[in-house]
Order: sequence, then C-alpha cells, then structure tokens
Amino acid sequence: MSFRWIAIIYLFLPAGLFSQNIRHDAPVISDTIRWMASGLKHTAEFTYETRVDSTLTLVINELLASNSGSFLDNYGDDDDWFEIYNFGDEAVPLNSLYFTDDPAEPHKWKPDSLMVLDAGEHLLIWADGEPEEGHNHASFRLSAEGEYLAIRSEDGTLLDQAYYGSQATTISDGRYPDAGLGWNYFSAPTPG
Repeated sequence: MSFRWIAIIYLFLPAGLFSQNIRHDAPVISDTIRWMASGLKHTAEFTYETRVDSTLTLVINELLASNSGSFLDNYGDDDDWFEIYNFGDEAVPLNSLYFTDDPAEPHKWKPDSLMVLDAGEHLLIWADGEPEEGHNHASFRLSAEGEYLAIRSEDGTLLDQAYYGSQATTISDGRYPDAGLGWNYFSAPTPG
C-alpha cells in the first residue's frame, strides 16, 4: 500500500523527533486519547470520541519495523519491535488480549503467560515470529514496507490500531507525547 503525503510539518521538539506526518489516504480512525499539544506560546487539549467501547487504556505507542543492531532482544537478535503503553490509572492484564498484523486474522497472537501492565507503564514486544523465545515475543513480524498493527480484546473489540508506511532503518514511528494522537518519526527510537 502506498501513501500520498500531503504535508510534512517540521517541529522543534526534543532530540530524536524530527517530523509529524499527515497522510491523505490513511484510514481515519477516531481516538479516545487525551492529547496535550505544546507550541511555542500555547497548549491545547483535545478529547476525541470513538466508536470503540472499551475501558482498557492501552495504545500502540511506538514501533520499529527495520531494526539494524540498535536494540537487541534477550537472545542478542536485532528483531523488529513495538511498544504498548497503559495511559490509564489502573493495571491492565494482557493475557486475554490479542495482537495482530493482519486485519483478516484479529486473534493472531496473545501472550501465553499472565502479564499485567501497570498504569503509566510501557512494554516492548518483539515482533520476531519466535514466540518460543519468551512471553513478549509475538508470533508475527513487522514489514519495513508498511503494514497494519492492532490490539483486540478476547471478544474481538478493537482497542487500538495503527497503519504505518515504509520505514527507514532504525527510525521508528511513535506517538508524541506518550499516548498522544500525533504519530512522528523518531531518529533516535525510545522503547520504554
């Protein structure tokens, strides 16, 4: 899938973050995430409604689909990864949630052990297709050419999803700030 970029806005933000992208033909997805956008002289707060009815407060916060030696898993592999973040006030159990890179297969992978993500906590999941390597190793890989990534509940309810375009090596896509509505490129990825 190719995306037509209609705007690239360069922002003066913390090191590692160098642009925000607005994609014309990416799917429009409502969001419930509270977002604080800081400018030079103002701060704006937005709350968006969603068609998803969920009290679970998890988002896909950052992803790297073209890792080349910058971050290594517990086996020393530079596999692709994505980070989830709990922006809520309560802990969220993960062993009843499903993660997928294919909209046609919504229940592709779920953690096989009891894991809980506390409020304000991040979790790095290795998208290496090797779930036998541990509880945070997904059964699928991410494509550097662009793909889909989603979190669903056991009954199939969509909790969060992201469509991302082609990635340059070791440059991640992520929300800024954590759980924010805006997706940005990070020249220095920030897992955790």
